[in-house]
Amino acid sequence: NVIFRHINYITGVENTGVQGFADTLITLIDHHDDRLKRDTCLILSNIVCGDRESIEFVLGIHINQKLFKCTKNQDIKVSCSFLSKLIMLIAREAIWTLSSIAGAGDIDQVSRLVDLGFIEGCCRWLDSDDEQIVSITLTGIKNCLTKVDTAKIRERILRFQVHEKLELLQQHENEEISLKADEIISSLNFTKLQDRN
Repeated sequence: NVIFRHINYITGVENTGVQGFADTLITLIDHHDDRLKRDTCLILSNIVCGDRESIEFVLGIHINQKLFKCTKNQDIKVSCSFLSKLIMLIAREAIWTLSSIAGAGDIDQVSRLVDLGFIEGCCRWLDSDDEQIVSITLTGIKNCLTKVDTAKIRERILRFQVHEKLELLQQHENEEISLKADEIISSLNFTKLQDRN
């Protein structure tokens, strides 16, 4: 109820029921105010931590494409450091939501997520300086590998040249990140990056 009241106040529209809530989320994730986008991604992240029906709700309203769009903001050059941090927070929450679907979703839901572009949509962040985003993305890929045909994941990783980023991450100074990259490469039967020294 608090969320509904807050959303209704922001949008000026009295939305009720599941469809009203869905319509409002779709409106807010496209809002020009980045703080509202961040908060909407946070709400979605909390929704998908529920059960299969909660994940189906998010997939069913086709908001995942808008979440992928939120992950593409890394290309935006911003002069204001506050705005830059806010864009990173939006991307982090969007990736967290998508990775949560990969972790908690059933085989069909995760397969749809991959078909809709999870690998290519989130993996642009694997070379980010933000270790949390990198770690969340790697966890999402690992979760996909437990539920989706490995050949399908491998094909997308090769097509979008994600394997090169994974190989570089094997050498990452953050041990958690390098271990996750190792596990993904091993699962996909890629050759490990050789020590060139």
